[in-house]
Parts: sequence; C-alpha cells; structure tokens
Amino acid sequence: MIGVDRDGVCRGLAYLRLDNTRGLFTSTAMQSQRLPIPQSDAIAEILPFQVLELLQDTLNGDESPIPLNEMDAKIQGFRKFVKLPNMRSVSAG
Repeated sequence: MIGVDRDGVCRGLAYLRLDNTRGLFTSTAMQSQRLPIPQSDAIAEILPFQVLELLQDTLNGDESPIPLNEMDAKIQGFRKFVKLPNMRSVSAG
C-alpha cells in the first residue's frame, strides 16, 4: 500500500504472510525528491526488495516474524495515518 501522510510524505508498506499465525511487515517513506518519476513509483520499486531482505534475514535467524494480529494492527494504523487516494497494491512476482 502506498499513500501520502498529512505532511505530504509519501509512505508505503508491504507485508508477507508466512503461515496461519506469522508474517513479515516493512514500511518506508520518502519526502519530496527531484526524481524523474513519482515518489509512489520509487516506493513501489523499493518495497519488494525490503520484503525480500526481511525474508532472507528471517530465514537466517537475524529477524523474527510477527504475529498476524500485530501485522494487521500495523496495517490498520497505516490506513488511519496515510491517505490512500490512489491506493496501490504492490506484489512481488
């Protein structure tokens, strides 16, 4: 999901459900930049790599998955904090 907060900062989140009880969650943000593409496009490119890195770290034992209810709470918090006028879903694959 990608949207803009009340300060105009573009924010995105991505998550990956691992099983029936656990998942991975990551988020990123970007202030206005002089890029030749929209900020949302840049974030859409970054998020899958963050998920992959988090998955690799989890498989290596450096990170731990979180319970799905905690992940859901983070997603709901993001939805309240960020306006999703042109809500985008990003999928890796």
